[in-house]
Amino acid sequence: MRREFKHVRNFISNIINIILLWILQYVWTLPGFVVILSYLYSNNTFRATADSVIKWFNKKLEHYVYVNGNERRTALVMGADNAVGFNLVRKLVRKHYHVVIGVKSTNVGIKMKRKILRTFPYGRITVLSVDMDNPINVFHFAKRIRHILKRLDVLYLNNSVVNIESMDWNVMYETLRAGSIGYFFTTGKARPGGKYMITPANLGVGDNGFGIEFCQQILSPFILIEELKLLLTNANLPGRVVWSGSSTCSREAFSWNDPQHLNGHNSFYSHKWFVHLLQPAINEHLQCLGVQSFEACPGLIITGTSPKFFRNMSGLIYLLG
Repeated sequence: MRREFKHVRNFISNIINIILLWILQYVWTLPGFVVILSYLYSNNTFRATADSVIKWFNKKLEHYVYVNGNERRTALVMGADNAVGFNLVRKLVRKHYHVVIGVKSTNVGIKMKRKILRTFPYGRITVLSVDMDNPINVFHFAKRIRHILKRLDVLYLNNSVVNIESMDWNVMYETLRAGSIGYFFTTGKARPGGKYMITPANLGVGDNGFGIEFCQQILSPFILIEELKLLLTNANLPGRVVWSGSSTCSREAFSWNDPQHLNGHNSFYSHKWFVHLLQPAINEHLQCLGVQSFEACPGLIITGTSPKFFRNMSGLIYLLG
């Protein structure tokens, strides 16, 4: 029954897309249609509606229209071997990007590629291994990217996995009593100034003398930006760097006396605050090259590796949030 419903849904979606393409080809450029569209935009009452319709139209076409290989936009997704990265790659493939995924384990990357290509057989995915814990390895990875690609449209710095050391369930009880579910899943706290429910594990210092998590979140992404910025300037549209920040970042957890956060157990929140500080400066640095840098800040993300309690309660959490 579910499979039949899916086929019917896809059939209806294809019919809608064909109609939209017909409108684009035969109606969109008619002088009369342009006049009507101009009138709607000039009228404050209809402007918001017209704008929403145009955005929806463009989004549908972007998902449907096939792009030739030489015209494909190119995206590099770091940290693709997790749930967030996988879904990001899947969405980019659906939009006909040539996606290069940087993963620590090549076997995991190949499994991801096969799974996505079963749904999107026309997709183009390149799997490369990189160890974000090791800055020297990141330099070699960037050199390899420069040999493979002539341009890079988007660089996604997806470092969103928290290594959990412990969880304070009292924070959850306090959240339920206060009815602050939305605030909790945005900040990881029950109230402003409260405790975090999740205590991240401190991964310590690597063989190179840098903090492991500092390399993953700050140093290695910065190296990639500097090494690949010329590829980003060659993009058809302005090249973009997208940082994976977090609304759970904490100014209190960060200290200039210990920027790598080698001491303490709030390293994830500290490094995300460091990203929050660093990203605007990088954006200003790249603007002269025609490259944009910005930060996406989700809250807590429930994936297949999240505690079983959260996974079982995800439906209820969605309704309450």
